Amino acid sequence: MAGITTKALNTLALGENSAPDNESALQCVRAMPNMAAKIREAVTLYTAGSGTTKENLEIASWVFSQVGEAHRIPESSFDICAVSVGCAGSLLFLAIDGLLDAAVAEGVKRPDLQNLVVNSAIGMMKLVPAGDHVSVLREKIAPPGGCSIRALLELEKLGVRAAFTTAIMAAAEKSKHMSLS
Repeated sequence: MAGITTKALNTLALGENSAPDNESALQCVRAMPNMAAKIREAVTLYTAGSGTTKENLEIASWVFSQVGEAHRIPESSFDICAVSVGCAGSLLFLAIDGLLDAAVAEGVKRPDLQNLVVNSAIGMMKLVPAGDHVSVLREKIAPPGGCSIRALLELEKLGVRAAFTTAIMAAAEKSKHMSLS
């Protein structure tokens, strides 16, 4: 439930006079899985109301881990983290589609290249948990004078990094205001 805080869930369930810290407060958990739950590869972010017991937090973690990874985060950063994780797929799909468009413009059939590009991206992303920061990995792929650095410079000229940042910040703002509508 984008934009709905655990405090708001308590108010919805128990009425305006409910206090989130009192004994009658619900033990609610707010969660945001991503679409990869369909293949049990999701990253689900969750947060819980202040009265949620350790046992119920463990149950929530177990439930969400059945469709991938489960990560408890502070509610104060929930909106920005949730949209970063939730929107990542659509942004990455857009980037991959752009890569494929370039190949099609050069005469390559989209289906011939799609799996190659996707599998390359999956392999590259698997390098991140190995320890290097994404900027270090990006630099390793883009040696001086090479094709990758040229492509990166063109993207920087076009403001792609700022566009990603602005898009995620706008999505987080939208998430915060969804509870108000």
